[in-house]
Amino acid sequence: MDKVKKTTNKVNKKDFPLLPKLASLIEETYNAFGIITRVAEINRRPKDFEFCLEIALGNSIDEIIQHRKDIAMALSSITGDVEIEAPIPGRSLIAIRVPYTTEWVELQKKSFENKPKVDKKESDNTDKNPISAKQIIATGFYLVAAGFGKIGNLIDNKK
Repeated sequence: MDKVKKTTNKVNKKDFPLLPKLASLIEETYNAFGIITRVAEINRRPKDFEFCLEIALGNSIDEIIQHRKDIAMALSSITGDVEIEAPIPGRSLIAIRVPYTTEWVELQKKSFENKPKVDKKESDNTDKNPISAKQIIATGFYLVAAGFGKIGNLIDNKK
């Protein structure tokens, strides 16, 4: 909580490209749980960023609130939590408020810049990782089990 008290309102305009990336991260996190959302609005407030979400029909507000800690972890919130106001009075949106500091913004920018790169030469070369005997035997057992399952389904359908 000490970091929240040190929060300043001085976030540079060059930091704003970070906000759509955070918004897409929120959408992806909820999508991983089967909740369809869209960030309709992003507001910068003195102590936090406010992401206003639209949710698809059929998704409950309780599901949105239950995944509060998951969103905090995905965004690596400085407090370990986010504030959710569901729904915003007078609007059909849900607000997720993420506290920030200038240090947190800098760390977020660095994390989005340092994406791991896949070396194509290593991924195409299969000689370095030969298939083991365990993998071959496991594949054989899997194929046999899948075959018996299909035979069982054919017998059940004929009855």
